[in-house]
Amino acid sequence: MMSHQKSGQITLFLILVALLSITAVLLYSSGSLTIPSSFFHQSEPDPVKAYVQQCVQSGFSDAISEVMFQGGHYGVFTNSMAQGPEEDTDTAYYLHKGELFVPQSPDIERELEQGALDAISACQDLSGYPYRIDYSTSAPKATVSIADGVVELRASPGITVRSQESSTLMGDILISAPSSLGQLLGIARDMASRQQQDGAVLCLSCILDISEQKGISIQVEETDTPTGKILLYSLEDPLAAAEDASLSDDVRTALPRNAFRFAHFIAWPEEGQQ
Repeated sequence: MMSHQKSGQITLFLILVALLSITAVLLYSSGSLTIPSSFFHQSEPDPVKAYVQQCVQSGFSDAISEVMFQGGHYGVFTNSMAQGPEEDTDTAYYLHKGELFVPQSPDIERELEQGALDAISACQDLSGYPYRIDYSTSAPKATVSIADGVVELRASPGITVRSQESSTLMGDILISAPSSLGQLLGIARDMASRQQQDGAVLCLSCILDISEQKGISIQVEETDTPTGKILLYSLEDPLAAAEDASLSDDVRTALPRNAFRFAHFIAWPEEGQQ
């Protein structure tokens, strides 16, 4: 008796659920029932992260340009080349490493990581947003890799955005910046190796051969110092050259901003060895 009564109750319950479901569908389709938008999860772009990403990307692009212009040293202004490679600690990277130095990719990646961290620090003023912003007690992190035609950045800004409804830790920022940096590093190493074989004589054939093979403009300046000669090379960035094609010749300087620079230092031969 009890089992029949219980079975009947279950059947009645299922019928009621079915009727309610059908009624809800009919009302919704007729427009009589409105479901609040908050009922559904909506994925909307985070305005804070969008701002931080754009800000960091701009600062990171500036760091790439500066590293190329300084020949692999971020955040240092070039002093007079005539001072020589050992007389000024603030001289550019390409004059800072002795007789022959072309930066390796890991060296420049570390420089660019510092540039990315500086960009994150400069982008942390978020007072204009109606959120509570918390910053991680641990330092932001940045990892840079130089690939063919691109420089990639993965950065963790360590920012938490809090509102009345939620608390969100900002995820990693991923940036892929088109750049000829990797290609120009390889060309610089090739040129430096060939120049080393020619000794104190400027390797003009190296410049002509590589310029034709790679399709880039190469400029060189010679500067004598008390201890030797500095050959300063400037390799034009092919990506930037395409962008600057519309500029007049008088706008572009002898050592354009969009270039990768490196140097070869040749010591004067000692007396009796000439």
